[in-house]
Amino acid sequence: MKSKLLILVAVLLGGCATGYQEKGHSGGYSQTRLDKNVFKVNFKGNGYTSREKADDFAMMRAAELTLESGYQYFSIAESSYDPRKTSMSSPVYATTNVNSYGNNSQSTTVLSGGETYDVSRPEITKLIICYSEKPNNILSFEAKYVLDSLKGKYKK
Repeated sequence: MKSKLLILVAVLLGGCATGYQEKGHSGGYSQTRLDKNVFKVNFKGNGYTSREKADDFAMMRAAELTLESGYQYFSIAESSYDPRKTSMSSPVYATTNVNSYGNNSQSTTVLSGGETYDVSRPEITKLIICYSEKPNNILSFEAKYVLDSLKGKYKK
């Protein structure tokens, strides 16, 4: 019974990864403009968000910012990954059975739960520089192409 419940919870929560959204209580993206064409983009996921998805969502926001700011290309000057590891424990449940036999009674208490799980919440930060034209000798990305590609991947 316990294993069936854990499987059901895992299936239900499997779709609960942080979505592509502005930063809220369950994570999301944020940005800071550091110069006319320079931004720091951050994406924080929850315990159900993969590193790949967090990185993709940071790239998606970088592409959006580039286009919203009137530029066509961007490069990544710096990128960092922080897994933000924490632990969570499941609640402890006590079940008591009482059996009575005439004037005698016997009780049995069984404890369950109390397992500790390690949780990793990915945080990606990218420092991007935006350009109107494709720069020479710098790895750069066409913002519209990146945005279309990632929106297609996540059906946004």
